[in-house]
Amino acid sequence: MFDMSNIKFYRSLNWGDNLTCGGTNTFSELADDSLTNLFTDVPGEYCMWGGHRYRKLFVGNESTTDTLRSTFIFVGKDSDGDDSLSLHIGTDSDVLYEIIDTYTTNWYGVGIVETELIGRDTRLEGPVTEYFNVTTLDSYSGFPVRCFVCIHEGDLYEIVETKDSVWESANSVRLYLANQLEHTFTVGLAEVSCMLPIGNFGPEQTVSIWIRQTIPVDSDTKRGCRPHIRIVGV
Repeated sequence: MFDMSNIKFYRSLNWGDNLTCGGTNTFSELADDSLTNLFTDVPGEYCMWGGHRYRKLFVGNESTTDTLRSTFIFVGKDSDGDDSLSLHIGTDSDVLYEIIDTYTTNWYGVGIVETELIGRDTRLEGPVTEYFNVTTLDSYSGFPVRCFVCIHEGDLYEIVETKDSVWESANSVRLYLANQLEHTFTVGLAEVSCMLPIGNFGPEQTVSIWIRQTIPVDSDTKRGCRPHIRIVGV
């Protein structure tokens, strides 16, 4: 069994709200409390006008022998403020001014369940859900056509595969399930995290991840965003 303590998070060379954010790996490890405080408090101008902020980190497998297979990275718990988070694969050295206009697709985000989501455990009448809608902050972004998603509400979670996604508006995507749900989740409370695939994460391998913070217009939050970045595999 893979020892998850071998998974480490590292800072990129440039860290902050500027166009040179990102760059190479410093191998300076982020402690857990730093990982959940990747962003400083939201500046006043962002609260008023909205926008995006970015951070880049590296994830490493420090084992010299073991591979974490079928690896996925996702935002296990989104911000509890008005903002939201999404993830994108980076390169070993890219910086923000290089990617801000080119990484326009393939972001893996988080949304809120907005339509009925019934699993096989329900006592309610009606069929098990075949599709459901998710509300997002990022326009037409965060949920690729086919992906795995983690649906979570409190201590309850379930990972399922989607077979299609259709954007019904800029901030509402319909996800079609490849398999039946086991659990029932609450509209307006359950979060859906799109899982970024890494594949087999080999010994001493690192991968760079961009984190994008989306802040809506007239946001009332000025505190730091506190994401929980999760990694799963076998």
